[in-house]
Amino acid sequence: MGQMKLVICTRQKEYGEKLLRFLSTQHNPYVEAELLTGDAEEMIGIIVEKTRMDQEVCVISDDPDVLRRIECQTIALVTEPEKEGTHEIFMYQRATDIYRQIIKLTGARIRDPANETGLSVPKVTCVFSPGESEEKTMFSLRTAMDRSERGSVLYISLCGFPVLFQENMEQPQPGGVEGISNLMLCNGLEEFEKKLRESVFLAGMVSVLAPAGHFRDLFDFSQEEMKRFIRHLKQQTLYEAVVIEMGQLFDFTFVLLSDADAVLMPKEPGILAEWKRQVFCEYCKRESQEAVWERIKLVPVSVYRPVKWEEIRQILGAMEEERERERDGGKKSKREDKKTGSRTGTSRRGDG
Repeated sequence: MGQMKLVICTRQKEYGEKLLRFLSTQHNPYVEAELLTGDAEEMIGIIVEKTRMDQEVCVISDDPDVLRRIECQTIALVTEPEKEGTHEIFMYQRATDIYRQIIKLTGARIRDPANETGLSVPKVTCVFSPGESEEKTMFSLRTAMDRSERGSVLYISLCGFPVLFQENMEQPQPGGVEGISNLMLCNGLEEFEKKLRESVFLAGMVSVLAPAGHFRDLFDFSQEEMKRFIRHLKQQTLYEAVVIEMGQLFDFTFVLLSDADAVLMPKEPGILAEWKRQVFCEYCKRESQEAVWERIKLVPVSVYRPVKWEEIRQILGAMEEERERERDGGKKSKREDKKTGSRTGTSRRGDG
């Protein structure tokens, strides 16, 4: 089927905004969502116009008057679970459950990252997009979270401006953190796994490798070091999947893109993003790396930009982890028991 247009019509603006944000984070190329709030007559007029344009529209609403007066597919949001019916969803449940019910009722396809390469989930996936952007970071975190539903996953940022430094995400401390800088120096797999255990922290359902101790380290990593690093990531047994985010050109960039099991490029909207992709394609030709460009898979993404850290925590499953702890009387989850936490130290270049 083609793309499904979901139109959320609600009398509760804040609820509608939260639902829209969650739907946007799913990066489902078969689903597009928008929010309508306010006067019922105005919302009905907009919906009627959309259906006239032969769009495949489904209206999700808590307003009986709106649902009664439109002729496209509808889903009613109800306030009590026992009132759920064939085309009704209890609105005060987990967002993931609401999403899956919407997909089931509309017949749209849930994006399945396991099939992004046509095979099973690759061990090492690189998410690359020319330059730094919120869309790329959001897509990387969402991809990591998707992988975590199938097993343990490690997220690595090779960006000049990483956003996750420690568990307390709201207060980043980018200086002097051991992480990828030390792993690059490991020769053997045993040493690599030992330092990897010491250099990760848990962010919700995803383990995060502390970023480079100093931003200049990213310019110092050699092609040989990167080849060894990727080889160790494929051989290590601590994590079933690894997601690496990168968007800049370093000496090792083409090595990483060549050696990773899969390379995903979020297809960010707009003429400038398209032009950057074409420039990178030209760079591949100049460097005789056409094979790199050919193995990149473009994936549509939504233009979703979180405004609060709670939204990031929601995406990474941190809120659900906290609720599980509360239900279990404050006991640590199995994922937390495996966590060793990040440690402070110096970068390979020192502090100078």
